[in-house]
Amino acid sequence: MPDEPEVLEPDPEPDPPRAKRSRRRRDEDEDDWDDRDDRYHPRRNVKYDEDGEEITSEHTNWAMFAHLGVLVGYFVAGLLAFLPPVIIWMTYKDRSPFVVRHAKEALNHFVSFLLWYFLTLAVAAGIGFAVYGLFASEVGGFVTGYAVMLVCYITLGVIALVSTVRASSAASKGREYRYPFTLRLFG
Repeated sequence: MPDEPEVLEPDPEPDPPRAKRSRRRRDEDEDDWDDRDDRYHPRRNVKYDEDGEEITSEHTNWAMFAHLGVLVGYFVAGLLAFLPPVIIWMTYKDRSPFVVRHAKEALNHFVSFLLWYFLTLAVAAGIGFAVYGLFASEVGGFVTGYAVMLVCYITLGVIALVSTVRASSAASKGREYRYPFTLRLFG
């Protein structure tokens, strides 16, 4: 007898898709799973810092505010931009090592960039005086010194803006961030 084609039976109707179940249990009974969707589970994205402390949304927000406070302080208060990270540092010094590390990093960033700005001013003035001495041109020395200072200030401003935005973004996600070109004076 010739080979008869094999008859395939249709697969049974698949179960409708269900929400993922969390591994957290409601009670001691092992068969009673928590049926809430994982997206809405309140403890889904719990993060811990290197000290083993839990990082809450309050901590990430204040760490982010420490960085953004310096940025806003540059435009609003100038040299008083150090106040937001200092206030946040003193407020959270006993409550969250994560917030304290970010506040110290923001303060280090402010002080370091302040030093970079003064160093840039000194270098630009030195170049201006050198041009004046070499060419005996007051206007040429002033313009050269001012141009060098302007280029350096714009470069430092862009670096400070980009790094502050990156730091505040990292803080809001519960991660650490180290500013470039920053002296670690505090902590």
